[in-house]
Amino acid sequence: MAHTVFVYGTLLSEEIVKILLNRNPESHAATVKGYSRYRIRGRVYPAILPTIPSDELTGMVLCGLSEREFEILDEYEDEDYFRTKVTALEQDTGKEVPADIYVWKDSLRSELYGKWDYDEFRQLHLKEYMVMCEGFGADFTSKDMIL
Repeated sequence: MAHTVFVYGTLLSEEIVKILLNRNPESHAATVKGYSRYRIRGRVYPAILPTIPSDELTGMVLCGLSEREFEILDEYEDEDYFRTKVTALEQDTGKEVPADIYVWKDSLRSELYGKWDYDEFRQLHLKEYMVMCEGFGADFTSKDMIL
């Protein structure tokens, strides 16, 4: 079964997606209503929380993900997030697309502040974050070999 995931932070970077999934799946600019993106204290990646229905979160849908790729993203997002279902609106076609999204746990809300900026992330943190992701990919592959 192919999966679709709405991404809104570091996974907007094709470089990071390629490192994690070993390919760049089909993607489309999209929005999701009812969420806002925030900075997390001490981290360079963002979190989202549900907000008022008129709020609009910009991002991208990654389409046609395999079960294995979906598992990799679950592992990448770690225990501070939970996965839920949303309807994303593709910006180029206006098509509504059911997708999974990773949402910050409300119990950790106090760690959030301000608005996270993707362009700032790319400029200040992308290179070092890519190195971290390469390590994650290697660790994940090693775990597969053990199983």
